[in-house]
Amino acid sequence: MAPTKRNKLNRNRYDRKKVSTNIHEELLVALETQIKGFADIVWISKSKTYNTVKDIKYNLIQIVLLEYNGHRKKHNMDDRYSSFSSKYLQVELGVQYEKMMSMFFVKTHPGQSVSMIRDNTTLKYKLKKEIVEICDKVYLGEYKLHGVITRGGKKLNTLPEYTIRGRLNGGIVAKNRKNDQFKNYVRLNEDNMVLMLRMWRDLYRNRHGNKSIKIKRWVNILKEVGKDYRDISDEGLDRRNKHAIELINNTLVDIVGQGRLLQLYTEKDSGRLYGDEKLNLQTLPREMRYIAMGGMNYYEYDIENCHYSIIYQLNQMWGGKPLDAISRYIKDTKDTRQLISIGTGVDYNIIKTILIDIVYGAGIKQKHTYDEKKGKSFDNAILNTLLEYTNDNRDDAIKLFDTIAGNKRVSAIYNDLESARNFLKSKYRIKTLRNKDYLENTIGKITSILDYKGEKRSRGAMLSHITQGIESAALRVILEEEGKYFVMPHHDGWVSMKDNNTDILEALVRGKTAEMMRNYDGTDGHFSFTITKKKLNDITKGDWADKITSRKTIKEMMGVN
Repeated sequence: MAPTKRNKLNRNRYDRKKVSTNIHEELLVALETQIKGFADIVWISKSKTYNTVKDIKYNLIQIVLLEYNGHRKKHNMDDRYSSFSSKYLQVELGVQYEKMMSMFFVKTHPGQSVSMIRDNTTLKYKLKKEIVEICDKVYLGEYKLHGVITRGGKKLNTLPEYTIRGRLNGGIVAKNRKNDQFKNYVRLNEDNMVLMLRMWRDLYRNRHGNKSIKIKRWVNILKEVGKDYRDISDEGLDRRNKHAIELINNTLVDIVGQGRLLQLYTEKDSGRLYGDEKLNLQTLPREMRYIAMGGMNYYEYDIENCHYSIIYQLNQMWGGKPLDAISRYIKDTKDTRQLISIGTGVDYNIIKTILIDIVYGAGIKQKHTYDEKKGKSFDNAILNTLLEYTNDNRDDAIKLFDTIAGNKRVSAIYNDLESARNFLKSKYRIKTLRNKDYLENTIGKITSILDYKGEKRSRGAMLSHITQGIESAALRVILEEEGKYFVMPHHDGWVSMKDNNTDILEALVRGKTAEMMRNYDGTDGHFSFTITKKKLNDITKGDWADKITSRKTIKEMMGVN
């Protein structure tokens, strides 16, 4: 199912609606004056064939900043370097991509004995020292409001008039949809974000031998927000350090306002809302989100075990076989995770993540998935979770994978999910449009039943379309109820400025989902969810905090000489 000329045009228009706030005016000036040849690169290139526009210069700067901020794809033969496929670079930068990348990156061949085609690998990339120094000067400089550059080299002068960008059912974006119910920015705790700058750096340096740096106060702060410092890998500490720098810079945009983060969302085919940008409050590690939003009178709400609960209830409504293991997991969620944790020797929170990986389609019988198009196997989600947990020790991660796969409780839950997937697919509503078949979920959102190769999509992908639609229906009820108090969604939960009665919210969801199921296929049933609430309290601070937050530059706040 190769994209048509019309689809490429629509996708191009859709992609170009995205607004980024990470390109400082100061950075553009520095690159124009200090990097030879950069000033000569055109901002846009037009395709006569597809009537599309390629934002060459903007895309190049974004590639550089994603690398600088730690959002990189590790090279499969040397994780000190990054990997970029030639196809990706040509799409983003055009035919002159090699010349442009050479301005910013050191490129190295992976080795004399390596064939990039046979071994399915790429050149190794690393930002040049002078580029890192330029970025450091800009992003670790004075703590002040700054302007940002958008596509075409233009300064961002007005906030977007929308919060959510919509998508056509089964297709590409048609137009922006203005949402008046909640704002497209979120106010964060400035002091707490500044303290995180120092916290992650201190924790990383202490772990790497500088024991003169005291970390007790940081360890205690993490405990306050439910995170054990020991559970964070070295790579995780480094990544959080980079996230903290990026976050603080993105809350200093002049047009948005100091202490505010621009939060825009895209509504995917299923109806689920995903935050734009690599760094957003949805994808930020939970402890970082809690600290950044703490003390702002916010409440975080979660739908407990959302997707397991949806699958169990939907299977029951439609007459599937009993799912005893999933039923036990829903009723005794914490105990089940704890027992699996004890039985496998894997941390409780990692088990929680792995069970989420499984409900989203990760298998326990194979550690890898094979991509026929690329002719390569990729680590599945569970193995990736374990690699991070073991600090990229592959042998240890594989041993833990086998231990988890052999756990009776895990395998019972997995087998229940397999049973549910096989049964539920026979109940899906299929809609035919222009001689193509689409799966329609309970809120009327459709997605193609075929993938880009023209083959049937996996049972997991199809079930996700259904479950995410039901999840979105629950969130719509909440949005309507909360109105201006709604702050942000985070998939199976949300943040609000309102101290709600969760019993009332649960009742509203039951009523609306009953109506939804009747309208979908006449099913007599509803979804009952347990909604939990947590006040995002401020972290404990002492006089020491003032000494950090009063510094003039981000570099000083971090404790960098």
